[in-house]
Amino acid sequence: MPRFVDRDERRALIIRAVHRLITERGIEAASLRNVAAESELNIGSVRYYFPSHTELLLAAAEAMVQRVTTRIERHAEVFLQGPANPREAAVDLLEEFLPIDQERRDETILWLTFAETSRRIPELRPMTKTMIAGPRQLAHGMLQHAQLSTPTARAEALAALIDGLALAMLHDPEHYTRRRARATLRWQLEAVMSAAQ
Repeated sequence: MPRFVDRDERRALIIRAVHRLITERGIEAASLRNVAAESELNIGSVRYYFPSHTELLLAAAEAMVQRVTTRIERHAEVFLQGPANPREAAVDLLEEFLPIDQERRDETILWLTFAETSRRIPELRPMTKTMIAGPRQLAHGMLQHAQLSTPTARAEALAALIDGLALAMLHDPEHYTRRRARATLRWQLEAVMSAAQ
């Protein structure tokens, strides 16, 4: 009797293999042949779910964005419920975009890799725009919730800091520690919140 194959689980298995290859060895390692070997499938099975390399990379980028979005939405619910310390809750929420642990470090590597690859693969550009917009949309929502004027400009300041911190923490983690990043986020948040209305 043939064994039932869960299509969604098989796709997820392949995407996890892409993520591992990119975070460990770079985008060049995520060929269809290497992905098949990493996921312990034959290349025909990979092609069945992802007929082209571009479709495979796009699905991997979408999966990464969805994973981050789901986690941030959980944190945002806590923030919107009126925590005892709103400023610290805001820092908690903003640092979700930073490589503060292995999971988020891998996500940062994927984000930067997909963004760079989108310069060569146009199909990835809409997903890159979504990734870039994420911190800005979150910061904008937080500042609107605080009923501040000009939330867009203030959100850009916070998001630009997150972009820079993510890069610095990824490449110089000994200097840009989580503690230093949180202190910087607090400082910028205070500056943004206390700027002239």
